[in-house]
Amino acid sequence: LILLAWKMQDDNPLVLLANRDEYYERPTTSAHFWDDEKQLLAGRDEIAGGSWLGIRRNGRFAAVTNYRVPVFKQPSEIAQTCSRGLLVTDYLLGEKSPGQFNNDINTSLYSPFNLLIGTADELLYYSSQSGQQKVLAPGIYGLSNHLLDSSWPKVMSGKQALESALKQNVDSRELLSILQDRKLAPDHELPDTGVGIELERMLAPRFIHSATYGTRSSTCIRINNFGDVDFTELSFGSNAELLHEGNFQFKISNESKTQFL
Repeated sequence: LILLAWKMQDDNPLVLLANRDEYYERPTTSAHFWDDEKQLLAGRDEIAGGSWLGIRRNGRFAAVTNYRVPVFKQPSEIAQTCSRGLLVTDYLLGEKSPGQFNNDINTSLYSPFNLLIGTADELLYYSSQSGQQKVLAPGIYGLSNHLLDSSWPKVMSGKQALESALKQNVDSRELLSILQDRKLAPDHELPDTGVGIELERMLAPRFIHSATYGTRSSTCIRINNFGDVDFTELSFGSNAELLHEGNFQFKISNESKTQFL
């Protein structure tokens, strides 16, 4: 689940909240500046080497979600495709504009996905399922495992919660509380993505928890109009317990040709 406010506040052009949901047994490293790519701040999937969300010191940022299809793969199954997390790192470490990067993606190599990529100047959404690429205007957006701003309960309620929080000028920790909501919508409001009602219920809350799969991390990225980045991440274990809290603050570097204004 990704909730974001793009250029809705004069002092904070970007506020991005994201939950990463994954099998508990999949090896993962929490957000850090990578030893082999020191400009990159992101968590790391230790199997495929990519990430689900990250930012580079020059202000490039990216996030990916899967697009839910009627196949809920077990962790032992290995898809004969490239990892979607590599889209995040390939964009962050490259120099292509968001539009050029999206145009060059070979979607046949990946399982269905949604991709958000941006710079100081623009933010683009791309769906491999619809083939839709969209330059996002200032606004509040929500993205789960369907198309952008789909009318899923957690997307709609999450957007409302973010809009309300921004009016109260809350800090990152309070913003992250939006992602901890475990309320379950009634069955008649749940989407039908072909995985069955039991899985629809399990996947419906903003914060997911089950025996084998759930929310592994919650992240808040804020960038102000001076280019100051505040990146806060909470990591969770298989009992939904808080394992680690990381906070990183830095200023967008001179390699970025533009500033957040």
